[in-house]
Amino acid sequence: MKKNIYILSIVISLLSIISGKVHSQCSNFGSQYPTSTQTTTSNTLINISTCMFGGDYAVCDVTAGETYTWTTCGDTDFDTQLSLWNTSHTTSYAYNDDDCGSQSTITWTATFTGQVHVLVSRYYCNDESTCMTLQWACTSCGTGSVITTCSGTFTDTGGASGNYSNNEDYTVTYCPGTSGSKIQMNFTSFDVETNYDYLTVYDGDNTSAPSLGTYDNSLPLSGIVSATGSNTSGCLTFVFHSDVSNAYDGWEASISCVNNCQAVLIGSVTTNPAYQIIGGIKYVDICQGQEVTFTATGSYPENGGSYTQSDATSTFEWNFGDGHTATGATVTHTYLSAQGYDVDLKITDVNGCTNSDDLGVRVRISTTPNFSGTNITPNPVCAGNPVSLNGNVSTVTATMSYGGELAGTTYLPDGSGVSYDSDLEFSGFSPSQTITSINDILSICINMEHSYMGDLSMMLMIILLIQLLVLVMIIAGLQRQQMDQ
Repeated sequence: MKKNIYILSIVISLLSIISGKVHSQCSNFGSQYPTSTQTTTSNTLINISTCMFGGDYAVCDVTAGETYTWTTCGDTDFDTQLSLWNTSHTTSYAYNDDDCGSQSTITWTATFTGQVHVLVSRYYCNDESTCMTLQWACTSCGTGSVITTCSGTFTDTGGASGNYSNNEDYTVTYCPGTSGSKIQMNFTSFDVETNYDYLTVYDGDNTSAPSLGTYDNSLPLSGIVSATGSNTSGCLTFVFHSDVSNAYDGWEASISCVNNCQAVLIGSVTTNPAYQIIGGIKYVDICQGQEVTFTATGSYPENGGSYTQSDATSTFEWNFGDGHTATGATVTHTYLSAQGYDVDLKITDVNGCTNSDDLGVRVRISTTPNFSGTNITPNPVCAGNPVSLNGNVSTVTATMSYGGELAGTTYLPDGSGVSYDSDLEFSGFSPSQTITSINDILSICINMEHSYMGDLSMMLMIILLIQLLVLVMIIAGLQRQQMDQ
C-alpha cells in the first residue's frame, strides 16, 4: 500500500511539471510601456525598457521577412514569460518560458509589416510590480538586409522618439517596391554625434556603389536623398556606426518611390514673325515694341516605357531673355529695347523630368538709326525755289548678353584635400565666336557656403584661350560666409 501511494505521488508531480511546460501564451495585458512605439534595425540587442512590470506590454514595429528576438535573459528580478500577440490580442504568434534559466526569449520571423504587442508576465501568467529588463533585436537586419517598399519611415534604432544605442554597426538597403522606380528619402530630422557617429549613404544596393556622402552633426543630412539616374537598381544603402558613448536622437525620413525619367526633348518650334536660320541659329528680327509669338511641342522618344508622357500633361516654361517669362505651349511677348536676346524653353513632363536640349532661337530687336548729318538746303526754303535733300544715316551696334546659371551644386567637404570642378557649358554662341580677351567676360558670380573660406582657391579656366586665377581670401575664423552677386 505504501508503494502504491509513493508511485501515485510521483505521477502527480510529473503531471504538475508537464503542465507547467506545455502552458501556452499569457494574456494578462495591463499597461503599454514604454508608451512610444518601438522600432529597430539593429541586429544586436537593445533595451526596450529596464523597468517592465509583469502585465506590461511593448508595441513594436516589424517588417515582413525580418527575424526579431525579444528576451529578458540577463535579468533576474522575477521568473518571466513572454507572449507575442497581434494588436487586438486575438491572435498569438509566439510564446516562451524559461529559455535561459527562469528568463524567456522569443525569436519570430514577421509575416507582415505592421505592429505586434510583446507581453511580459510573471510565471504563471501573473502581474508583478518589480522591474524587469526587456531587450530586442532585428537579428536578420544588418549587412545584406534589404527592405523593399515605397512607403513608411526610415529611422535609427531608437525609433521616432528614442535615441540610437552605443556600439552600433549595421547596414540596411532600401529598394523600390515599384518596378522601374527609385527610392527617395526625405530626411525631416537628423541628430548624430559629430566625429564619432556617422551615417553613410551609397547610391546602389550595396556598399560597392558610389557614396553619396557621410553625415553627422557637422554635415547633417536634410531634405531629399534619392537614387540617381545612373543607379539602375533604384536602391539606397545606409551604413551606420556609433561609438561607445553619447547616443543621440538619430534621424527620421519618409520613404517614397519616384519613377525614372524618360527622355524629354523639344520637338518643334515656330515663331511669328518667322525666324530665319543663319549659321544654324534661328533668328527672329523685329522692331522695337513689336510682338513675337512662340509655339513649341515636346518630343518623348521613350513614351510608354515607365509612364505616359504628352504635351497635355507637360508644362512649357519660356524665358525671353529680357527678365520676362511665360508659361504655355504658345506664348506671346513684346520686346521694347534694342538688343539681342536668347530665348530658352524648359519642358517638364508629368514626372518632373525636363529637357536638356537648347531651343536655339534668338530675337534681334533693331536699334534706332543715327540720322546725324541729314539736312536740307537752302534752309529756310522759299516757295518756287529748288531744294536739295541730303540724307545721312549710320547704324548703331546692338549688344547681346548671355549667361545665367551654368552649373549645379558642388559639395565641398572640410579638410578633404581634393580638387573639385564644375563645367560651365555655354551654348549661346555660334561655332565661330571665341573669347579673345578677359574683357569679353562681364562678370562671374558665385554663391558659396563653406565653413572656412580661407582654405579655398578657385580657378576659372577657358580651355586653350585664357586662364583666370581667382583667389578667394576670407578672414580666418569666420564660421560661415556667403558670396552673393
